[in-house]
Amino acid sequence: MSPFQYIISYGNLLENPSQNVDYLFKRFTNPLFFFRINSVKKQLTRKKQLLTYFRPFDYVFIGLAIMLSFVPAIWTVYQTMNQPQTSGLVAIVKINGEVVDTYPLEKGGPHKEKTYYPNKGQYNIVEVDGDSIRVKEDNSPDQIAVKTGWINKEGQLSICLPHNLIIEIQRTKGSSPASEDSEDNLILPL
Repeated sequence: MSPFQYIISYGNLLENPSQNVDYLFKRFTNPLFFFRINSVKKQLTRKKQLLTYFRPFDYVFIGLAIMLSFVPAIWTVYQTMNQPQTSGLVAIVKINGEVVDTYPLEKGGPHKEKTYYPNKGQYNIVEVDGDSIRVKEDNSPDQIAVKTGWINKEGQLSICLPHNLIIEIQRTKGSSPASEDSEDNLILPL
């Protein structure tokens, strides 16, 4: 509040003008009052100083950077929506890095359940239902593989780390799209 606002707001309450002067003297001689005004002024000047560092095209570049940060997410969603769900997919079950089983995933395929015992006292029940696969039940403490639920798209994983069990969905070699030969076109940065 400015000094004039104090005079107007408290001048009406106090009938004796000498009391107004005493109040204002006490208020404006209080060092915390001036400290508070100075801190507000410093905050405003910091903001003004910060804004002087930006040029008009800086806002354009910041806006472009924010928009470009969403491109990978949009591309991923676009690719997963246009990907065929089940043509030529297999589920590969690995325990301790070794392939134990492969299940073809096709619509209307058979329903199977199989129990794996990766180590003594550990078990995983894997359920295959046509074009989807999941870990139905296990005795791991965190139940992450069970909570993952059904997986049915290329590249999806269901992992049970305490039991070293990994279920990965891959496209069979004969059914890969002609435009994508993932191993031949793989470019690694050096």
